[in-house]
Amino acid sequence: MDLSEPPKLLVPYVSGLIILCISVLWLVEQFVIWFRNRTSDFPFEPLIATATALGLLLVSPGLEEKDWVLSWVIFLIALGVLIWMMGKIQNIKRWQFQTVIAIFVLVNIILFWNYNQNDLHGETIKVMLQTEPNRESIDNYWTRTWEKSAAEQFQKDFGVKVEIIPVKTGVSKRLDQFLEALDPELPLKQGDEVDVFAIDVIWTGLMARHAANLQPIFQEFSNKFNLNIFENNKVRIGNNTKLVAVPWFIDNGLLFYRKDLLKKYFQSDLPPDTWQELEKKAMEIQDQERKLGNKDFWGFVWQGDPSEGLVCNALEWQFSHGGGTVVAVEKNVVNVDINVEATTKAFDRAKNWIGKISPPDILKDYDHKKAYQTWRKGNAAFMRNWLYAYSDTFKESPELPNLQGNVGVTLLPKGDDKNATYASTLGGWQLMINARSQGKQKKAAIEFVKFLLSREEQKSIALKTGKVPALKELYTDAEVLDKLPFLNDNEDNSKLNKLFTGESSVIVRRPSSLTGRSYPIISEVYLNGVRDILQRNVVNTRKAVEMLRDRVKNHLNT
Repeated sequence: MDLSEPPKLLVPYVSGLIILCISVLWLVEQFVIWFRNRTSDFPFEPLIATATALGLLLVSPGLEEKDWVLSWVIFLIALGVLIWMMGKIQNIKRWQFQTVIAIFVLVNIILFWNYNQNDLHGETIKVMLQTEPNRESIDNYWTRTWEKSAAEQFQKDFGVKVEIIPVKTGVSKRLDQFLEALDPELPLKQGDEVDVFAIDVIWTGLMARHAANLQPIFQEFSNKFNLNIFENNKVRIGNNTKLVAVPWFIDNGLLFYRKDLLKKYFQSDLPPDTWQELEKKAMEIQDQERKLGNKDFWGFVWQGDPSEGLVCNALEWQFSHGGGTVVAVEKNVVNVDINVEATTKAFDRAKNWIGKISPPDILKDYDHKKAYQTWRKGNAAFMRNWLYAYSDTFKESPELPNLQGNVGVTLLPKGDDKNATYASTLGGWQLMINARSQGKQKKAAIEFVKFLLSREEQKSIALKTGKVPALKELYTDAEVLDKLPFLNDNEDNSKLNKLFTGESSVIVRRPSSLTGRSYPIISEVYLNGVRDILQRNVVNTRKAVEMLRDRVKNHLNT
């Protein structure tokens, strides 16, 4: 069963079914009489009644949900047929006749009323998804085009107009925009509320008080999605758990690598397994490419600008060296999770990349877009980025090199110690419904979320935008695998096995749901501590990590 289905007007179907049952009984009764006594007339009347009932059943599936008037006409015709038919049945008592007619009318009135309560034709909802205004990029173009198409299809199917409100560029600015739209202190007229928001995976704790609880509606479908994300979207409020949002599409931090350059200089296109191996290969490829005249070539680009992107990168370095996840739950208690020795080693390693295999200005303005631009121009051997970069890399441009067949994607490398592991930060966007949306607007918002999570729309967003759908069953779909081959669970992608279904142990979850509304300050403390180390503002990295650990702990205790 699909998640999304338009409401059905069942009056013609139920009317036909009731008449069919009674007419068949009447037909059997009259046929037996005729068969025993051939002198009586053939039972044409019950046969006509039965044919009428079958006609109603054949007509009802072809009716559109909006055929309200036609359904009333069919109801009145059916009522007339029923009265005529009941009058022809022999030995029926008056009270039986009245009871059957009353039940027939009552059942259909209930069906009309129920449909009217669920009929959403003419409603309008407002949504803030991923469309950004006035930003010319390949990713935004396909996103904007897809969202417009999805809104039009939803209006066609459900009769609900979807008004897409553009969102601000940049995660922090977008969060501020959403919080302003959700501010309970700002009075809004009925219908002015934004009903559906696409929120970052780390916003669930911040958004919990503004969100409708989706658990009663979507919990039964949880096995269809990445369990890590589904659980991440649950927030404890007192003794209760609220499902703040449901997964829309998945994102993960991964390592992109140039297979052609690895094969050219190392006779193998296999990606590096450890950070030490990445450093060695990045330096060798960088030196060789620069000797060939490409002075802008770098071994490894990543997100170093002062944003959540650097938080993700640093958390992956820390986790891959066995340094913990900043905050974790131990014996039902939320506590700091920073192994000082392993984290020190990770941050010292990253610090030494800057100016050697990574650009000297990487801490200034290298967000995921600038890192991608460097990569797309063919000026990097390795890149840490999000999944959107995979499909975008292969979109043709006369001004950029053709990288088709020369790019691979895998987990980020691991450290050198026994507790080291591969790493991939959990990302992605979730669909949240505004708690202030009420009545039919809320029902329309729920149906729109179900619609976006339907198999058809999830497959569409994968094929047309390159985003990884949240619906796990699509990870074996041939067309989706052709578009996103890294989803293929085979030996060529052995490191990515079970990553997107949420069953992998290398997934790193930022502690947003654990820390709730405290996450922004903890994230800022972590970001500032990491930047101090990378910018060499501190002499002793170990002491800086110890100080960072203590600051996080203090904020957890306040």
